[in-house]
Order: sequence, then structure tokens, then C-alpha cells
Amino acid sequence: MGVRLSDLLDSFPGERVNFRESEIRGVTCDSRTVQPGTLFVAVPGHRADGNAFIDDALRRGAGAIVSEKPIYDCPVPVIRVDSAREALSELAIRFHGDPTSRMNVVGVTGTNGKTTTAYLMRSIFEAAGEKAGLMGTIQHQVGGRVLPSDNTTPGADPLQQYFAEMALAGC
Repeated sequence: MGVRLSDLLDSFPGERVNFRESEIRGVTCDSRTVQPGTLFVAVPGHRADGNAFIDDALRRGAGAIVSEKPIYDCPVPVIRVDSAREALSELAIRFHGDPTSRMNVVGVTGTNGKTTTAYLMRSIFEAAGEKAGLMGTIQHQVGGRVLPSDNTTPGADPLQQYFAEMALAGC
């Protein structure tokens, strides 16, 4: 499944450099997960700057790059943005078709009791005849799949993918 780059960027802010049409097959900020056609978003982090991984993303077949820094000598389209982190979130939502607009989403915050509350809420929804997904510290339940959880909330790109799978499953 792919999305035309121009459709993904429709009314999206940012400077386009070396723009040409391409099919985008995924969105990520982790160069290790880039496959041919993936849009790589170079997010500056606390430990590493995503811009340091652009060459790796290109070697793996990135179809386009999003960065806060101007990049003019790149073989694929580049979109320069003010905030790569915000761009990653918005582009992941767009790529996966804004899945949370098609389902009810409940978030649980606080210091203690989030996991218990989330499992209780899921049980209540299911007892009422509703399908419910779950993302939490222990595991993620996406449609009929149970996935291990590396952290409480996945990054923007896997989060939207999980939401899309949940929406498709009728959650």
C-alpha cells in the first residue's frame, strides 16, 4: 500500500527541495526500519540527531526526507519543516488515513493505576458488545493480535499504524 507524495503533502507546510512525484510506502523516524519508498523524518533527539541517519535511510531506499535543516544535495525529495517531530506526527496520521477519526479513543493519564484502568475499561467496552484495542505498558492489543510493549506509548509512526489496524478491525 502506498500514497503519492503529493497527496501526503497536500496543504502541508514546508519548503520542497528537489520535488518529484514518488510513491510513499511508510513513514518513520528510525532509519533502521526504512525500506524502499519510506518517508524518513529526521527528528532531532536528546541523544542523537535524526539528520545523522539520513545517509543510512537513503542507503536503505528512503523515498523522501523531512528535516528541519536545509538539504540541497539529496537524490530524493526533501521537505524542510520548522518542527520534524510535529511533521512526523501529522504525516503518520495522513499516511494511515487519520484512523482515530473513525473510532472512539480513550486516553488514561496519571501516576498510578493506568494499566489497571485501561484493562477495566477494555473489559467494560467488550462486555457492552464493543470491540476494543489496547495500548499500554504491558502489551498492545491490536485487532486480534497481542504485541509486546517496549514503552507505554509507541512513537508517532507505529502508533498510527496500530490505530489503523484497530479501526480496520472495528475497534
